[in-house]
Amino acid sequence: MSGDAMEFLEAEKKKILYTTEVKREDNVRYDLGNLAVFDPKPVDLKGNDEAEALRDAARDNLQLLFNKVFHLPVIPQRDGTMGVVVQLPRCSTPVPREKHIPEPKPKTKWEEFAKKKGIKKTKKDSKVFDENTDTYRPRYGFGSASKDPLKDWLREVKPSDNPAYEDPFEEAENKKKKGILKQREREAANKVLAEKKTGPRLPSTLSLNAGGYRPKKDIDKAISIAQRSTISMGKFDKLNKGEKSVREKKTFSPLIQQNEASEQLKTLKRVFSKVEDKMSGQKEEKAVNNTIQRAKRQKVEGKHKTGIKMRKGIMSDAPKTKAKKTTYKGPAKKK
Repeated sequence: MSGDAMEFLEAEKKKILYTTEVKREDNVRYDLGNLAVFDPKPVDLKGNDEAEALRDAARDNLQLLFNKVFHLPVIPQRDGTMGVVVQLPRCSTPVPREKHIPEPKPKTKWEEFAKKKGIKKTKKDSKVFDENTDTYRPRYGFGSASKDPLKDWLREVKPSDNPAYEDPFEEAENKKKKGILKQREREAANKVLAEKKTGPRLPSTLSLNAGGYRPKKDIDKAISIAQRSTISMGKFDKLNKGEKSVREKKTFSPLIQQNEASEQLKTLKRVFSKVEDKMSGQKEEKAVNNTIQRAKRQKVEGKHKTGIKMRKGIMSDAPKTKAKKTTYKGPAKKK
């Protein structure tokens, strides 16, 4: 590719992308602890649009601030869920506190139990004396006395054990693995309990371990949590196209009410009013049906007097008349 083409591409790239360079003198005062920058230079508003001049000055100062922030040492993260984390220096500008002091970190089940029983944590030495080698060895980790293969080379088989089917060394290894899994389950349970007390954290939109593809559910989760960060819990916020609305939390009545008797009376009245409305509707429907049937019977009775034959069961309410018996004698014989 020729040099002219490269220059053309670089020029087009600069037009599309914003640059991180600022073409002005860096004479501002920084307070990285508060993420603030103070510019003593007055904004020149002569011959220019006031809003555009203020916007350009704010953009330049903010870019200078972030250039300083990204030169701070980065704190490494294990899973990368927190994004890029840097250690801010101490604040140089005294600012009064707006929010209340944060609550202490929720205690785990073991910490609560230890406090209740008066168990105090004692600091152990990092090294212990090994009687087999007459030397001091690390208590845990590489080279510790507990991992010495010659220390546990022989085990006594008790009468209650089953040596034909169980390997004591393999059983001890499985027991150790189960203990590790159980401890991880406790840590996960304590983490869930702490999040319930303090509320869920807003997931980061920038992951250090993320590749070229980022699942959409991570962004949706961040949006759903951010919706509940407003004072109205997202009820009056303007939603974007395709964005789900915040579900309203169902409210339950308290278990112990001061006006419990009146609330129960209201509930009973509401139930009985529904039953009465249903019964009154059934009565009205039954009365209408009876009126229609009565009119039909009267009409049929009038036709019966003129000699019209009626079906069986029509005149159930009409007065019964005794029918005359008729006999069949058969055809007359010829003389």
